[in-house]
Amino acid sequence: MMSIKPVCGTCVAAGLLAALLVFAETAVAEGFGGVNEMVLNQPLRVETGWARSFVQHGKPVRKRELEKFDAYCSVEVTTVARVGDDIVVEPGAFSVTRIQHKHIPGGVFGGLLNLEDDPGPVEPEVDIYLESPRQPGVLRARCVKWESDAAFARRVTLDEVREAFGNVASFR
Repeated sequence: MMSIKPVCGTCVAAGLLAALLVFAETAVAEGFGGVNEMVLNQPLRVETGWARSFVQHGKPVRKRELEKFDAYCSVEVTTVARVGDDIVVEPGAFSVTRIQHKHIPGGVFGGLLNLEDDPGPVEPEVDIYLESPRQPGVLRARCVKWESDAAFARRVTLDEVREAFGNVASFR
């Protein structure tokens, strides 16, 4: 005879949260059809302590200089720049191997961790995975547009990605 064992309530809650995050986190990108290549038109320097270089309104910027509620992008590499390192992503063409929207639900975390009714900002982002035989250490471009309230959250669009990069990079 099979016996039914009691289930840990915390385990069930953790499993449900994990399932929600997996479901909400990654989806195939909509609105980016036909994008097969990113062409970087100028070098991007990775600052010490980072593994990415930020771009907004068509120019490289430091993270602390970002206008938080305007779309911005970063080009990410696989190595963190240490003091004395000079990591530069050189101009060139990168094949786009995959594009995914990632949606970090502020409501899930906000509801659990926030004592207020406001779930906090939602960060819809798109990951554009890149590949280049000349620069194998370049991982992806990640583009984000913060919204002030979860009720107004939406995914960053291809037009916003293009505006963020400006002449720094183009997509074909």
